Order: sequence, then C-alpha cells, then structure tokens
Amino acid sequence: MLFVAAQSFNSEQLIKTLCASQTRSTYCEIYSDCSKSALSVCSASLPLLNQMCLTDFSTASECAQVKSYCGASNCAGDALLSAIPPAKNTSDLIYLTCQEMPMMTDCKTCPPPSATSPVSNCALLSTYSKLCLDMPGMSQCKPFNAFCAVAKTSSFCATTTGSTGSTPTSAPTKSDAFRLAPVSLLMLLL
Repeated sequence: MLFVAAQSFNSEQLIKTLCASQTRSTYCEIYSDCSKSALSVCSASLPLLNQMCLTDFSTASECAQVKSYCGASNCAGDALLSAIPPAKNTSDLIYLTCQEMPMMTDCKTCPPPSATSPVSNCALLSTYSKLCLDMPGMSQCKPFNAFCAVAKTSSFCATTTGSTGSTPTSAPTKSDAFRLAPVSLLMLLL
C-alpha cells in the first residue's frame, strides 16, 4: 500500500512568501498576472508552487515540504506551466536577444547576467515579452511564442487572431514608420 503524506503547507501563502523573497522569478510574474487574466495556473496553486520549487526556487528551504509532498503525489500542472520559461532561461534569452539586437529599447532595462548574479535583475518575463513582441521572429523568442500559444489571455501576450490563429504582435514602432514612409511617398507619386 502506497502512503501519501498529507499536504501540511498552504500553497498560496508559500507562493507569496517565495515571491517576496526573490523578485526575479518568471513564475512570480505569472502569479501577479493572475488578477489580470484567466490563466489556468491561477485556479490551482499547488502545480504552480511545485514548478517554482523545481526551477526558480530549487534551493529554497521552503520548498523541501513541497518537493517531498509532490514526489509522492501528482502535482503536475497543465501545458501552460511547462511553457513558462524559468528565470535563468529567460535571463539567458534576454541576454542573447540583446547581444544580437543591442539597440532594442528594452535591452536597457535588463542588465546582463554576471558571475555573481547569473539571473538578470529585472522583470524578466515582462522584458522578454516586450522584446519578443517587437521581434517575434527571432530564434530566442520561440519559447515565448510557445508560451503565448498556450497562454492566450496573459497580459504578457498581445495577440491578434487571423486565419492562422493567435500570434504575438505589437503596435507599430517609430522604426516601422520610418521604414514605411518611403513606400507611402512612392504610392502618392504613382
């Protein structure tokens, strides 16, 4: 007979405690987004907490009980949880994007990771979102596009629905206006 330990922690409260201790977590950004969107992770806090303890908070002492409990129980979440890139991955993707396109505005908001701080000190998911909404075709944005395909209602994903489904988009930028101006002028001359 398999014995499953009773849950002896409050998932919601533990998420709040972990997020207060470390602000550089993509999962904490998702959790704070729950008040603005109807994401599936918002309705069940245990799978979100488990994912946090397996990734962004893997060394946190508060996660010992969660890991023990979830090791014996099914704490798995839905497809959305597996689509959220952990903080370290997101930090690396931001860095790679900004190495390739250093003039992007949002590159200035997120300092590069360092030997003493391997995760950038910024709002990671928010910055990554802005970069990928500006340049959705960049290879570094594949995880973001996969996340948005699952998290259509997230405030991190601006979407338009066309014949191909939902894809991240952004409002035209000043550079778009300058790039399109000669085309508009040429059309007036014709």
